[in-house]
Amino acid sequence: MIARIPPSASLTLEEVSAANPGWKVELEADGSITMSPTGTISGARDSALMWLLLDWQRSAGGIVFGSSTGFTMPDKAVLSPDAAWIAQARWSAVPEDRRDEYVAIVPDVCIEVASKTDSIHDLVGKIQRYRRYGAAYVLLIDPYGRRTLSEGDPPAEFPTDFTSVFDAGMT
Repeated sequence: MIARIPPSASLTLEEVSAANPGWKVELEADGSITMSPTGTISGARDSALMWLLLDWQRSAGGIVFGSSTGFTMPDKAVLSPDAAWIAQARWSAVPEDRRDEYVAIVPDVCIEVASKTDSIHDLVGKIQRYRRYGAAYVLLIDPYGRRTLSEGDPPAEFPTDFTSVFDAGMT
C-alpha cells in the first residue's frame, strides 16, 4: 500500500514521518508526500542487503545508510533509497551539526529493491533520477526476476552476488 498526500495538505515531512513510524516517507519537489510501509519479505531483503553492504564497507570505508534515511536532492525532493553509500571524504565534508537533518547530498551509490507491488518501470525511473542528480552508481535489485539493473561505475570491490537478497525471507 502506498499513500500520497497532496502538496495542498499543510503537513511537514517531519510530522508525517513521526505519525507513521516504520513507513518510508519521501517528499517530492512539488511538495507532495509519498509513504509506504515495508512488507515482511521486503524487510528481510532490506536486511540481507544491509548485511552485504556493511560487510563490504569494512574494507571500502564510507558510510552505509538504510531505507529510512532521507536525502535532500538538488530539486529539494527528499528521497530515501532502499540503501545508499557515501564515500568518507564526501561525508566528512558535511558539517557535523547538519548530519542529523535530511542532508543535501546525493549518495554515491543508491539502491532500490523491488517489492511485489512495485512497478519495475517506476523503479528504473527512480534509479535514473538518482543518476541525473549525481549518483555515481545506481542499482535496482529485482528479486522476482532474480536480476539486477545498474547504471554508472560501482565502487571498487562492490558486491555483485545478490543471491542472499533474492532469497531472504523465502525459506
